[in-house]
Amino acid sequence: MKRKIAFIICSILILAVFMVGCGKETDVPDGMKLASNEENKFYTMYVPEDWYVIETGSNVTLAQAQSKQMGGTTSLEPVTVNAMIFGISDPELVGSENIDKSCAEYYKTYQEQMAGTFKEFYNLTNLDEAHASPYREDARAYSFVALYNNIYYKYYMTVIVRGQTYYVITFNFPQNNVEADKDGNLIKTEYEKAEFDDGDYNDEIKDVVSSFKAKL
Repeated sequence: MKRKIAFIICSILILAVFMVGCGKETDVPDGMKLASNEENKFYTMYVPEDWYVIETGSNVTLAQAQSKQMGGTTSLEPVTVNAMIFGISDPELVGSENIDKSCAEYYKTYQEQMAGTFKEFYNLTNLDEAHASPYREDARAYSFVALYNNIYYKYYMTVIVRGQTYYVITFNFPQNNVEADKDGNLIKTEYEKAEFDDGDYNDEIKDVVSSFKAKL
């Protein structure tokens, strides 16, 4: 009888430990850290260990790259990533089987909504084609260049569809290959023919996007 009671107590303790462990993020990828917080019930997001988490809330996460400079000091790079969620209201756009149509519709709507924010907008993605993300099967990827606060940025956007929810991960990179006149005004060039620079962050894009976990 004592053995039976001891076995039951031991089983309960093991179960309790297991349940506590399941409530924490223990599988953080190597070289990454948790960026989303415990209040976020929608997704889990990781960023490189040396990135600075600027904002983390119940449904939004924003982080910025850091760089080591002379003297061991650390500064922020003008490269950021953010993750947000949006509901899908059209029943025809819900579900993974509609991912191409659904993501294209989201991207078109995004362009229309941001028309008042960006002075100039140059789409680098042909929306007549499907754009599978190179880092995950349940996502589509889009890129564009836009003028914001007199600086041109390249944006790399990954859209994930899960049920009735869009998960959107967006990186942006300032572009330094744009000329300005003597008064500091930006000179319009052949953007469609230009090579836009992602810096040395291709590995970071891959790591953040591929490790992103949707909870819904």
